Amino acid sequence: MRRPPAIRWLLYTALLSGHEAHEGAHCSGHGVTSKENNFECTCFSGWKGPNCGVKACPRGRAWADYASDTDEAHAYDVECSGVGYCNEDGQCECREGVFEGPACEKLACPTSLDGTICSGHGQCVTSGWAASHWDGRNLLRPHVEYPHWDAEKISGCLCDRGFSGFNCSRVDCPRGDVPETRGQKNEIVRLECGASKGTFTLTYKGSITEPIPYDAPYGLVKARLQALPDIGEVDVRFLRGQESVCSAQKTETEIEFLTDFGSLPALKVQSLSLEGSVFLITRQRLRCPRGSCHQARGRGPSNCTGGFYLGYDGQFTSKIAWNATKEYVEKALSALSTFNEDSDYGPLHVNVTGSNTVCNYDEKYYMNSTEEYDYLNAQNVTIDIRGKYGNVYNLTLLNSLWRVDSYTNPGYAYKEKVNLTLEASKGTKENAYCSERGWCDFATGTCMCNKLDTGSLQYDYKSSNGYGEPGNRGDCGYPAIEARGCPAGRIGDKWVQCGGKDRGHCDNATLICQCNADHYGADCMLQTCPYGPSWWGEARGSGEGHDLAECSNMGECERNSGLCDCREGFGGKACEKLLCPVDGDAQYCSGHGLCLPMWRAAEETTLSGEPRGLTYGAATQQSPATWDSRRIYTCHCDSRDGFQPADGPVMWVSGVHTANDDFVGGWTGYDCSLRRCPFGDDPRTDDDVSEIQTVRCSLPGKDTFTVSFRGDTSRPISANATDAQIKWALENMTTLQEVHVSINPGERACQTRWDGNDWRHGSSGFNVTFISQVGDVPLLTTSPPSNVTETVKGTKENLECGRQGYCDHESGLCRCLKGFVGSDGDGNPGRRRDCGRIDPQGFTLNLWDE
Repeated sequence: MRRPPAIRWLLYTALLSGHEAHEGAHCSGHGVTSKENNFECTCFSGWKGPNCGVKACPRGRAWADYASDTDEAHAYDVECSGVGYCNEDGQCECREGVFEGPACEKLACPTSLDGTICSGHGQCVTSGWAASHWDGRNLLRPHVEYPHWDAEKISGCLCDRGFSGFNCSRVDCPRGDVPETRGQKNEIVRLECGASKGTFTLTYKGSITEPIPYDAPYGLVKARLQALPDIGEVDVRFLRGQESVCSAQKTETEIEFLTDFGSLPALKVQSLSLEGSVFLITRQRLRCPRGSCHQARGRGPSNCTGGFYLGYDGQFTSKIAWNATKEYVEKALSALSTFNEDSDYGPLHVNVTGSNTVCNYDEKYYMNSTEEYDYLNAQNVTIDIRGKYGNVYNLTLLNSLWRVDSYTNPGYAYKEKVNLTLEASKGTKENAYCSERGWCDFATGTCMCNKLDTGSLQYDYKSSNGYGEPGNRGDCGYPAIEARGCPAGRIGDKWVQCGGKDRGHCDNATLICQCNADHYGADCMLQTCPYGPSWWGEARGSGEGHDLAECSNMGECERNSGLCDCREGFGGKACEKLLCPVDGDAQYCSGHGLCLPMWRAAEETTLSGEPRGLTYGAATQQSPATWDSRRIYTCHCDSRDGFQPADGPVMWVSGVHTANDDFVGGWTGYDCSLRRCPFGDDPRTDDDVSEIQTVRCSLPGKDTFTVSFRGDTSRPISANATDAQIKWALENMTTLQEVHVSINPGERACQTRWDGNDWRHGSSGFNVTFISQVGDVPLLTTSPPSNVTETVKGTKENLECGRQGYCDHESGLCRCLKGFVGSDGDGNPGRRRDCGRIDPQGFTLNLWDE
């Protein structure tokens, strides 16, 4: 029998000397206590344990855990962030090679083979830091934020100029235009300055010019720009006849990038002391061929239908009609939030000029109609986007504008799409490593240019000036001889154009290889690797990140095989998974649990041992906040918590019932390598009672029923079962250890019939008293359903080692404080090993504390 409260208090206070019973005396000098809180220690910062005798470790937000609610996980204030173990010095020993920081709260930055962070060629920064900064080279969106759980936890490498790769180990090669392509253009950005005093600067790829005076001639502007390390050569032109970069009438300046090709990052202007205004302009032209909405010659009136949409940074206007005015187009674009509060580049102002309407109706146009005439006399609507950044994103055109010609013949009509086009100022030349006419040796940053002469195939590429002529760019962009055939790769003992049909095919008109989706390079001999959502990178908009990246930015692509070589701790075809820990025998979770993605772990979430039915992350249209639901994996340990039996006769191990002859506990820890110790009632607390539930079932005597509790179900029980038979069935469940079952004398387990108000034919059901499962436990359920009520609510605690001992995770045994031993869960001698019995004289043998 459990001792009365008064006796237990006498026994407990006998443990303490006179001064020890006073506040704080028995908390190892690292905490305080008082009689009001049953002499429970409240530890000072940095200490923990029932007597504050162990150093505590730093705490952080969990990397992986069970969901706390729908789409909510990654709990705060978790020791070592759930991916490390606390040592005796109060320091976290983090999962090696993957996590770091005092609380293991950060993903370690990638390193070179010798362990140098970012290979010594980059800066280790978090996703949150990358979102809030701009350098115009690696970080291209100056006004975004990333607020999610991993913002300050996942770090990556921001590579120095001339280096790339997820760990900055690659030395970049020169880039250039593919010499065989035609009809492409350089990028042009425009500057508008209306000022009569002061200076301003321009920033390109993270480098800032010397101050440019308001009255600088074009030569000085050009010199300032060309002094920047990454810009190369530029051409500067003042429009409207002005002679200085700023004027009272607002000088418009064109800056053309002559040697830096492709679609370039935005240029930034910053006023230092200008008396006036200065902006950069992103200019695009919407062109509708003249007469597009007029019938073919002599065939009646105009009949254009449909419309078009303009988009910016993923957001689109409502439908715009074919004859919309320029004012309407300006209003429609200006209403987009991506130009205002959601702009990556701060507030941007749209100004539309040119033709009065997008497309025109001219009854006389056909008299002069030719293809050249229609193009030269097209309707041109100029769209300027002004701001502190120039050459921001291009507009997107969705064209659904049609011209319908109705002939005089009844029922006949001709329909064709109007050739509405959008011309941008962005560069359209390639900016490819080695001009795609060689391969890059990333160990040295040297282009190895293609050269071959087999008679039928002949080419020889060398360094160019960027325009298909000899030069010192080092980019393989100069064809030293006239090419015969497309670049070829060696297959066996033969040279095959574009590597053969499995890799690509030759466009004989341009002599350019058209590679298949999984190959690339001048000869299509290099393979791409799988893409996955990047683990680290710049956010693409407020709250949105993890764009697709090769090998998910967590590994190197092996170009000959197309396989990702993932960094330690990551796996999957695209390195898209943060895997569970692996032990020395290559077993996940030490062989003591299941490795589950976060969405599956959420399904295993329990409350007081009962499944909660939670979800984390959707399979489709996933919220940005739950991006990790199918990417981060965690160990779901066998018999992982205090609601499962510590010493019952049956255990549930990785989905299988097994005998528990040694009465050992389950497993815990981020890698399931630690034994879990028993949980039980704190013997110092008063007036605790065990839970009692009454089951009233209605079944014929020959029938059976089952009982379920915390996810497990008993073997069939006869309606005529005795209390001993019910007890045996319940105690052989994995989620129950010891119960008392009582049935009134002369009654049977189940009634024949329940009339809705009372039980007939003499049975009042059976009572189940929970001995091993302490606290307010969930209700039992039965099949077929029965009436189950809580007769007495359990009030005992369910604490590791009853809060009166320390867990030895190597053995799974509680090391009880002096005066406490294992109990039966009710304060009596027992084999729970839970430190749940007060025994100050040591008269009771503690079998589990040897």
